[in-house]
Amino acid sequence: MSVLNKKYNIFFCYLLLAFLPAYNLNAGTLGMMKFDSIPDPNTPVYENLKELYLNTKLIDGYKPAITIVTPNLYFVEGLAIAKTVEMITGVSIPVLNSDSVEINIPIDRNLILLGNRSTNNVIGALFDRAYTFLDLKYPGSGGYVVRSLHNPFGNGKNVLFTGGSDLNGVKLATASLIKFIEASKVKPGSLSVNYLAEIKLGAEYSLPPDLKDIGIWEASERYKSSGYFGWNKISKNMALFYMPRGVRLEYIQLSTYEPPQVPQLVKNYQPKFLPPLNRPRLWVNQQTLPEVRARLEIGENLKEWWKVKKSALIPFVFEFNPDAEISFDAKLEKAAETKAFYYLMTEDEVIGREAINLMVDYISHVEFGNLLDITREIGRAIYTASLVYDWCYDLLSPEERKIFYDNLMRLSEDLVGAYSSKIKSYTREFCFLNLDQDSIPAAIIMSDNITTSNPKFKKFWQINTHKKPRIDNNSIILRNDRRGLAGKTHVDMLIPSIADREIEILSGTDAHTSFEFKYELPGRLGKRDLPEKNGHRIMVSPKVANSQDRYLTVFQLSAGDTKPLPIKNFETEVSNVVVIANRVVSLNNKVENLINEEFILNVPEGGEFQILLSGMEAGDWNVKSKDDEMMFKTTVQDGKNTIFFLASSGEYEITPGLLADAKTLLTDEGHKPKRR
Repeated sequence: MSVLNKKYNIFFCYLLLAFLPAYNLNAGTLGMMKFDSIPDPNTPVYENLKELYLNTKLIDGYKPAITIVTPNLYFVEGLAIAKTVEMITGVSIPVLNSDSVEINIPIDRNLILLGNRSTNNVIGALFDRAYTFLDLKYPGSGGYVVRSLHNPFGNGKNVLFTGGSDLNGVKLATASLIKFIEASKVKPGSLSVNYLAEIKLGAEYSLPPDLKDIGIWEASERYKSSGYFGWNKISKNMALFYMPRGVRLEYIQLSTYEPPQVPQLVKNYQPKFLPPLNRPRLWVNQQTLPEVRARLEIGENLKEWWKVKKSALIPFVFEFNPDAEISFDAKLEKAAETKAFYYLMTEDEVIGREAINLMVDYISHVEFGNLLDITREIGRAIYTASLVYDWCYDLLSPEERKIFYDNLMRLSEDLVGAYSSKIKSYTREFCFLNLDQDSIPAAIIMSDNITTSNPKFKKFWQINTHKKPRIDNNSIILRNDRRGLAGKTHVDMLIPSIADREIEILSGTDAHTSFEFKYELPGRLGKRDLPEKNGHRIMVSPKVANSQDRYLTVFQLSAGDTKPLPIKNFETEVSNVVVIANRVVSLNNKVENLINEEFILNVPEGGEFQILLSGMEAGDWNVKSKDDEMMFKTTVQDGKNTIFFLASSGEYEITPGLLADAKTLLTDEGHKPKRR
């Protein structure tokens, strides 16, 4: 990218949105060209997106998979890159002279290209097709570009630009590319690099500090400042968007917004409980509010109330540019929440207005940028704004209520946007078991079922821990200790099996990666001595790619060196069954639907078991043992979707509907069933 101070306008090579129009020239016109009319831009429409080939292979199957093309001017640099690859892999890659060898376009192989459009004819051909803007002006004196171009012609072949406007810039680009190659993961017989984009402008160029200072690039007096050739408010924002240090995008996908189809079930949904027509509604209502107010200065509440009062009465100074976005501010949110609560308790309108003004200005300008995981902060902003809206509702003008509503909807869409179109469906079933044992007091069973739109999208199940985990056969053992006490969590993954899965443990700085891209904690978080900075990440993935994958995991909590309980698991026609201690838990293995059909459950030997059937469709069900000693009917409630009963070893038939001669199952206060 290049920005030329005052003389030149901005170019961003791989974010440029230029739509070149077709126009008619008057016959015989020379010199000054005249136009009949300004045609409408010809906007391309893409039905299918090509594969990006984010990895660029250098060596594949112990053979060269890339060719270096360089003019004589940079031949030494080209040889240095080839020598680096040979030292790492033992395989030499060809180095061709662009002055004497012709490379066809479209390219038919992966290429490393050194130089710029004026020194390397292959870069010149790609420049003419707007795949790069490397020339004698960009990136400038001593500046350099190391950037990957992915599958430009749809044949799976990539380009690694190693460019500069002068010799010094190309030397720096070469050193940078060698650094990336040396940092790449080497596998037997293969070497590749991921997406690359390291760009340094020359000293004569600088980025303007404000978007408003950037002029729109125009090519003709005819079009004035219309943005006809692509530069407009949207494209300028795209060119100058903010990314934290250490973050790189794999790609940017642009598409016309199409509102999602609302499922018919959602359209027809009628909530069982409606919020009251009056306010407040959150945490308190008109019936409980007088009681809360009356208790503010009673007993232990008095000390806390005075803290709230003191904080609420302190003015909060909030200065911002109304024409610019602002980052999230936890202190402002806390101040607005405190002031809103104080108004709710005292009806002090001055403080109530302070809360409203803070939140109106804040929520209408806050943006959460491209931080790695900002969903909690977005959720906190939504929650705080909702409290201020509810508690100060009677002070809000109609315009202020609309500002709250519009921006709460905007932030909620930001949260929805976190879910990628790669995922077709995802369900998690979670069961906590109080085992009522001193040695292993509790266990958690977790079932994750995920389906992707493409089987090639590899899925990873991961868990993070401060202390380094230990792998023991089928178990991942997590531990922590404090004040002389030690605790462990034994993680047993039942599906996929040991033979069908791969496991990797990332530690320290390697834990802050996303598939070979390393990140740094942004801002002040990176300077704090947080345990997470030196934590560990366990990643489990299936060995074979599938559209649908299931993870079934059991967590056992223990103290000291207590050994975990043995676990058994098997499948029915519709569920996965886990047996631990005296519990038998059946979990739905359907991707999207609840269990609505007959199935057989086999309870193992070992005395009486507590049986839990989860994921059951609401309605009437029967449970009948094969020997007819047990037979009962029960109704599964909507939203609970479970059946619980006690049973001994044997085969049990679970069927939908009602058996006429079956008795009704009852559950007493101790959650132990009995019949009547």
